[in-house]
Amino acid sequence: MAQGGGSVMATYGEIKQHVRDVTHRADLTDDLMDVWSASVTARVNDELDSNVQIARLSVTPSANPWAVGELQPSGDLDVGLRILELLTTADNGDTYKLQATSRDQVTQWVNEAGGPLFYCQEGNSVYVAPFAAQEYTVVCRLDVNALKGNNKTNVVTNTHPDIYYYGMLQRAYEYMRDVEMAERYRQLFDAEIERVNMASARRATPANIQVSGASTWH
Repeated sequence: MAQGGGSVMATYGEIKQHVRDVTHRADLTDDLMDVWSASVTARVNDELDSNVQIARLSVTPSANPWAVGELQPSGDLDVGLRILELLTTADNGDTYKLQATSRDQVTQWVNEAGGPLFYCQEGNSVYVAPFAAQEYTVVCRLDVNALKGNNKTNVVTNTHPDIYYYGMLQRAYEYMRDVEMAERYRQLFDAEIERVNMASARRATPANIQVSGASTWH
């Protein structure tokens, strides 16, 4: 396990210093580290399915489709997201889960009477049918921002700092052309991603399926 890893919170400055200490390279600049951080973060957003990335956000769209940019996540999370569940409240007070479906079915139902039944997400746009300008609760997987600045953290460095330790060390050894050490830290990075994914048991919603309508959410 990397020094300072596990469940210990790590700042970006501590991660960078750890990389310099392990590689014995005090000349590794912050600019280089920022490039490597962006690369590691891209892999985190593509491969990690940790519960710390799951958020519950609210939005009241005025038009259909609405943009994911209307959601307001916390400061260390980006607005790029994948919707897991879309919920809304009926007039009787019951909370309903809309069903993920295809764009074709959304188009077919968008002008029908009644409350929202279906949704689909296409990139940064979310379509609801039948559409109603009311509050929706979005359970989603959010992307983390790349680290910059010594005191910067994000939800992954706060809970799974080894991912950044291993990923940054892999990039450093690739830069130093030490193939053996780069491969070692690549394997450690992959193993840590797999460990977190298996432990998180993230809830997921299937996309682009044909379904009959909204269901009560408990």
